[in-house]
Amino acid sequence: MDESTTTTTSSPLELPNNGSFNDSSNSGNMQMVPNKHKYKPWWIFAGCCMISFIGLGLEGDTRGQFYKALRTAFHVPQDKVSLMITIQLLTSAIVLIFGGHLLEKFDSRVVLSISVAGTALGYISCYFATQLWQMYIIMGIIGFFYTVPLLLAPTVLLSNWFEDKFGLVLSLMFAFTALGGTIFQPLAVEMIKAWTWRGGYVAIGISFAVCILPFTLFVMKFKPDHSKGEYAWGEGNINPNTKKARVQTSPQIGVDAKKAFASAIFVFAVIMMILFEGVRGFDSYMQPYQVSGGLSPIVAATVCSCATFGSFIGKTYAGALLDKLNTNLAVALLAVPGVIGWIGLFCTHNVILARFFAFWAGSGTGTLGIIVPWIIRQSFGGKDYSKILSRINVFAYLTVSFTTGLYGYIYDWCGKNYHPVLVIVILCFALSAIVGLFVFHHRPMKKIENVINASETVQKADIL
Repeated sequence: MDESTTTTTSSPLELPNNGSFNDSSNSGNMQMVPNKHKYKPWWIFAGCCMISFIGLGLEGDTRGQFYKALRTAFHVPQDKVSLMITIQLLTSAIVLIFGGHLLEKFDSRVVLSISVAGTALGYISCYFATQLWQMYIIMGIIGFFYTVPLLLAPTVLLSNWFEDKFGLVLSLMFAFTALGGTIFQPLAVEMIKAWTWRGGYVAIGISFAVCILPFTLFVMKFKPDHSKGEYAWGEGNINPNTKKARVQTSPQIGVDAKKAFASAIFVFAVIMMILFEGVRGFDSYMQPYQVSGGLSPIVAATVCSCATFGSFIGKTYAGALLDKLNTNLAVALLAVPGVIGWIGLFCTHNVILARFFAFWAGSGTGTLGIIVPWIIRQSFGGKDYSKILSRINVFAYLTVSFTTGLYGYIYDWCGKNYHPVLVIVILCFALSAIVGLFVFHHRPMKKIENVINASETVQKADIL
């Protein structure tokens, strides 16, 4: 079926509203408004990619490059500087408690634009900081503003706007984060050299305003409005040959948020996310770790670039593998190289080998970053995905904030040694993939999939 057409008959995926599933307001025999915005989902995708490229690739992946300059400027140890990021992430965790409701209740373009503007002004204001406690306050403010547009909105918007190809667009969107990190990490080192850390933060703020704000003002929208002829990509299309029920990707069907929060599998989904974020907590230490092994800051930054380039490569194909392969096989193919990469980084600081293993560590971490939200989406469906993901992300950013500070303390406590931290990272990586497989196997959506498959079997029998 062409994406620009709509159906007038009931889809076998439309289930009655029994408190657990979403009853589509456009189901039944009601005439649906023709699709007037065929490529709107791809404009949303472009906006999400820009948020990932600038917002996460520039802001998130270059934090570690500022550490040494801040230590020197304020004459403080590593843990005092990393506390700045801990405060930012703790604020983010608080915002995530209600962030999903903000996107649903208010005009998403207004919410996202105010948030991006506040983030940009926050980074620009770093220029005027003269004491570290001022940076703590500024980073707390930034954490308040940047959470919804950077950490929540891209995944949720793609979930709402892509019934088909969700795994692919999610993978490509996160690939732009890795691409941004690959480009900006060595660039940040040179930028700090030329403009000092103050100029570096100003450059980040200006980038937010110039590159992201136009998309949030004019493009980004929470979900399609059927009354205006807006539909998710692939909505209403049923491929009888697909091996995975369309119910998995429908943005209209899913487990009710309250029931999801009360389920045992939600707890394991939280554990999966905590373990993954335990790996990400080391992101800002990758460059300092390489410097501690004797590499110069710029050479260490190239090792970081290899990691983010590996993440970029991994993210470009992760979603396709998850969509097409058996989940157990896909997760193994995506995770095993990452474990090898992290172990290799533990073992050597040789420049060539460090770059090689950094590539595979980054590839594994990047693909794990696709696996985690993908499994959450497949486990609970699309109905209350924003609320469920937002609540799980609370634990995610509490973990990052905790581990960012914890890793700094462990480094200082172990005599300026990062190897104990890497042991924790390796264990978190492997366990996150294992718990992810458990969550997927016991996903609540499996019951709904069984209902759909049984319904389709009965319909085919009636036709025959």
